[in-house]
Amino acid sequence: MLSPMDHVALIEARRPRLRDRRLRAGLTGSRSTAAPDVLDRILHAYRLASTAERDRGMVRSGPWQRIRSNQMGELVALLEAGRPGPLAEYLRELPVRQAGHGFFQGKPTYDATTIDPAAERRRLLWIADSICGLAEALGVLGVVCPEGRPTIPGPPPPLEEIVDRIEAATGLPLGVPDICAGLFGLAVGDRVVHVRSVCAIYAALRIRTGLTASDGPPLAECRICEIGPGIGLVPTILGSLGAGEMLLVDLPELNAMQAFFLSQSLPTHPLVLHGEPPPVAGPSLRIIPDFEFLEGSLPPLDLVFNQDSLPEMDLATVRRYLTRIPRVARHFLSINQETRVPEGTPLAEGFLPGMLRAAPDWQCLYRMPAWVRAGYVEELFRCTAGR
Repeated sequence: MLSPMDHVALIEARRPRLRDRRLRAGLTGSRSTAAPDVLDRILHAYRLASTAERDRGMVRSGPWQRIRSNQMGELVALLEAGRPGPLAEYLRELPVRQAGHGFFQGKPTYDATTIDPAAERRRLLWIADSICGLAEALGVLGVVCPEGRPTIPGPPPPLEEIVDRIEAATGLPLGVPDICAGLFGLAVGDRVVHVRSVCAIYAALRIRTGLTASDGPPLAECRICEIGPGIGLVPTILGSLGAGEMLLVDLPELNAMQAFFLSQSLPTHPLVLHGEPPPVAGPSLRIIPDFEFLEGSLPPLDLVFNQDSLPEMDLATVRRYLTRIPRVARHFLSINQETRVPEGTPLAEGFLPGMLRAAPDWQCLYRMPAWVRAGYVEELFRCTAGR
């Protein structure tokens, strides 16, 4: 396993232009205006989902079960108590609370990063690396080639200019919305940029390209599902790009946090929570627990997306998803690492290629390194079950 300093050395070796950069830290603020009725609906949906889990006798395992046991206790207590005010106060500071761990920073990472200057530098360098990767993917920054001349002529542009180029090329803000306070990131002008906001833009653009290439339907007419959407940054960006119906799948506690964030980051899309009537025609965000996706009745999906979570589930759950996805969707896009994978996964080959080698319902359209995060693999599949 690489030490933290090894990670720094690898980034600086790959991007020497970052080696001597002064990087400034910043923290998101909170401009939370979650409506009381939204909080009541979040609490009601959680009660229904947690009751359904108990009725099914569901027992979870794998890394997320450990996170659930070790980090989610405060949030679960607030959800069980059913009081909207204290729940809203907790969620406004989610990046510095225990429940943010694993997907939206959380207290352990916040404490480590803000106390240790070396840890701060590592995190800022990690974010700067992802910004450069996105800029290279968009073609607004040249790619350094190690063959022959080792550097692009001229001094590298400042990060502020690189971010401006990205935002001009995409029409999208690179910073994290100021909904939850305390997310540690790279300060660029008045923005706080995080790896997850960079990855969200990259993923949303790749989803749009995958769906609309070869004269496909416009994004607004596609139905998109994300499994494990974190706090909801990818749906936020997709909504800004014109996406219509979106379906988000996660654990009930995560559903509550996503509904809080997305009700404010994407007010153009009405929220539909677990137990509520299905959405009518038009833009919408339907947020459901995982068992509803795996067992319930779903409308046909144009694309299912997963980023940074499928290899960290237990093997039985992965197999359930990989059985279910081709029966409800036309395409599946994965952006994931292949190092931390469930026990029993074939390790002599890629994670998904190993899992799907003998599966007749999948056709891999491409597999390539992800631009924005070293060691991550992007794969697009066509799902052929029943077609």
